[in-house]
Amino acid sequence: MTTAPMEMDPLTVLRDSVQQARDWRNIQQIVLASFSRVVNVLVAQQSRISELEAALCTLEAGQNEAFTTFLRAPQAVEAMRQSLGVDPQLCASVGASIAVDIAQSVRQTIEAELKAHVLECERRWAEHDADDRALLKTQWQAWCDVHAATEAAKEKELAALVSRVSKMQQQLDQRAARLSQWQQGLTRQMLQRRDGVAIVDDRQQQETLQSAISNKAELLSVDSLRRQLEDLVAVVERLHSECEARHKAPADNDQRANQQAMLLKVAGDVRTLRSHVDVAPRRQELDAICEQLRELRATLRSELFQARFIWREGRRCPTTRTVQWDVQALNTHADVFAWEGHERHAERVVTTIPGLYQLHVAFFSGHAPRVTVLVNGEPALSLDDESSSPSDPAAESLAGVRRFRHSAGNLVGYGASAFLALPSRAALTLTCDVDDATAQGFLHLRKM
Repeated sequence: MTTAPMEMDPLTVLRDSVQQARDWRNIQQIVLASFSRVVNVLVAQQSRISELEAALCTLEAGQNEAFTTFLRAPQAVEAMRQSLGVDPQLCASVGASIAVDIAQSVRQTIEAELKAHVLECERRWAEHDADDRALLKTQWQAWCDVHAATEAAKEKELAALVSRVSKMQQQLDQRAARLSQWQQGLTRQMLQRRDGVAIVDDRQQQETLQSAISNKAELLSVDSLRRQLEDLVAVVERLHSECEARHKAPADNDQRANQQAMLLKVAGDVRTLRSHVDVAPRRQELDAICEQLRELRATLRSELFQARFIWREGRRCPTTRTVQWDVQALNTHADVFAWEGHERHAERVVTTIPGLYQLHVAFFSGHAPRVTVLVNGEPALSLDDESSSPSDPAAESLAGVRRFRHSAGNLVGYGASAFLALPSRAALTLTCDVDDATAQGFLHLRKM
């Protein structure tokens, strides 16, 4: 068994010998060598422990001596002060000045360290800021490249869609031209036939065929429009998904939000248009709705049929004293209220529709006139009130309304209202015995 050198660690020698042992068949020699090395290790550790204990005793003795010196320091200082005869106040002032100097030096040291730390932080911040700016610039350039590529792809897809729509329009025009040629040929064949019954039957068949073709064309146009909208929705959704995938990298948040909002708005508009097309009514439904609107309009207009005629120049027929109207101020339906001849100073107003009418008539003159409403030449209504108040010649009473004379003229008219059940094409005329040249009046009719 070989002995390890003294300068080497016994533990290292033991580990190396165990690791380098190869002949495990002679286990006794290996065990003896290992035990001898273990003994060497223990002896070395014991000697080291003894050395450490001696050093520890030395340190404890030095610490005890230092503590004793520290405890005796105040007594030594006091003895020295007494031996030197130093003033206690002077010692206090010196101690205070020393404390101030120490505090100032400590503050200066702390300020210098803080300043150095701030400078170091600013330097690191500048380095990080430069790195971030370079990274943002690189990412911005990449986003610009992606945006340009996306815009180019959008333009290409839109151009492809426009070309497809133009091709479909050309195909529709060609089909319309072929249908027109076929219709012209069929018309020529119909003109060449001699049998009138066959011609009538062919006309009916042509009308049926034309309606079927129009309905088919409408269905084809609606279906093609739906398909185009579906294609457009698919393109918009695909572009939106691509933009979202490309915008996952950090970029300008405002522009990205605006673009996403624009894409979402376009997609929503396309979906709304597609839903409107899906619920678009057919021609039969539109015809039924139009018929209902016409009936409703006729019902509403029947409540708004009114006509008004003005008498301002005082013209009357010399023989019958019939009022000749000067102006047709209002006529909501000329087919209901016919001012015969539509000429000035016509006398007759004809109501073409039978039914209930409301009549208002009034005349503005100095005295209460005698007014008669004639229907088809026979009297139907008379406004004849000659009662006046003898006690007050400046006032007259008419149908419970007291009428006063005014300096400005005839402010209140003599009139009446009545409801008439008129037959079809009833001719209305009025007679009055007003002799005042400044007298005026009107006739107002309303269909109820």
